[in-house]
Amino acid sequence: MFLEVAEAIENWLLTSEVQLASGPHQGGVAGWLTDAQIPAFVYPEITGYYLTWLAFGHSRQSNGHHNRAAKAHRALQWLCRQIESQQRLPTRVYLTSEEEDWRNRACFAFDWAMVVRGAAAARELLDSPEIDMLISNGLEFLKRCCTSDYDLKPFDLNNEGGTAALPERWSSRPGPYLLKVAAALQLACQGFHNEVPNETCRQLVSRWSHLQPPSQAARELHSLFYSVEGMLLLGVGQPGGCHWKLAAERFEQLLEDEVRNTHRSPMHEDCFKAQSDLLGQALRIGSILMSHGFLRGEVWKEPLSRVAEELRGYVSSAGAVAFDRREGRDRPHWNGWSAMFACQAF
Repeated sequence: MFLEVAEAIENWLLTSEVQLASGPHQGGVAGWLTDAQIPAFVYPEITGYYLTWLAFGHSRQSNGHHNRAAKAHRALQWLCRQIESQQRLPTRVYLTSEEEDWRNRACFAFDWAMVVRGAAAARELLDSPEIDMLISNGLEFLKRCCTSDYDLKPFDLNNEGGTAALPERWSSRPGPYLLKVAAALQLACQGFHNEVPNETCRQLVSRWSHLQPPSQAARELHSLFYSVEGMLLLGVGQPGGCHWKLAAERFEQLLEDEVRNTHRSPMHEDCFKAQSDLLGQALRIGSILMSHGFLRGEVWKEPLSRVAEELRGYVSSAGAVAFDRREGRDRPHWNGWSAMFACQAF
């Protein structure tokens, strides 16, 4: 049942305009398509996700009639063109307007880490000089974000002389989500030992692995799920350690109300059940942990089934995934990262 949903989403991700097929941004991946199926903007982070997702599908040998290698090559070429033309990766490139976006005042460490991870994953699909070029450029940028005491700045301002501060968001301040940066670099850059900021990665893991999640009212589930995903990836790179156990403990803390089928505050209901990307992250993490014995099956099977049913309600007959039920079903936007999370989760 859910495999059929996954196949529909996969087909949409491979055949829709979510990866631009023509024009100056050919190969770039859209954050979302409008209700009229028009790409709104392209950006590097999700293009990195798309490369990783293509490799995931290749490893499962699913929908083999699609040329995943060609799609990966076009994505790599788009990323390289952005660097060559601007010397830095833009955060978002809007396609139908000159919309101002505060994110474009800086380059973000998280975005570059996802590009590096995606480029490394593309080795599963093809041999391309763009792969090493992107990894090297990404590591050079990330070195600039490393501080003298081996911490990592979340971003680097594009205009060094500028004084305008970025808005206060989880992505503009340090936090547990940086565990995914450390894990992605450690997994992706094994052939670049002399360039990886190893001590910074170790510092990030030490600093953020044991931090307790914030209170229910203050939490930001998207970034906190990233921290759990980082722990899972660290466990893949360092089997036998404590990372998966810590991932399970944090996941249980974040979704304790789901297990009890209660909601202590309206904010929990709003931010979790309303957004398909959060549901996809939760289902993906929970399924991995339960299948490896890190969650008690008799307790978690029913809550994860509820999450899966909720998430399925966001998927159109064509396999597109709507983002937020608060937008109204008549004019949804069809979200690229939600689709990738949901496809893998199902």
